[in-house]
Amino acid sequence: MENEMRVQLDAYLEKLTAKLLRALFRNPRKAYMITELYYGTLTIKVEKEHEVAFEHKVMNTDWPIRVTLNADKNHGYAFAHNQVPFAYKMERIHGFNG
Repeated sequence: MENEMRVQLDAYLEKLTAKLLRALFRNPRKAYMITELYYGTLTIKVEKEHEVAFEHKVMNTDWPIRVTLNADKNHGYAFAHNQVPFAYKMERIHGFNG
């Protein structure tokens, strides 16, 4: 989430009255939002016994995958596509400080 958007969201939350805040956040399931996504190269090592099943699932896709064979006979699959996030950061909306 860009900093400008974080500040704008924080300003909107600060305008809420105490009564509206209680109504918004009284749900026992806490409300969260994703504020950051992390990208990078992801490498998966697959043991030989699971190799065929994994290759069957993955090789039928258009994903950019680089396959390497390691000395311990495990195959490594590297996903070097920087447009797909592999992790994210979540923050609670209640008490959010942009």
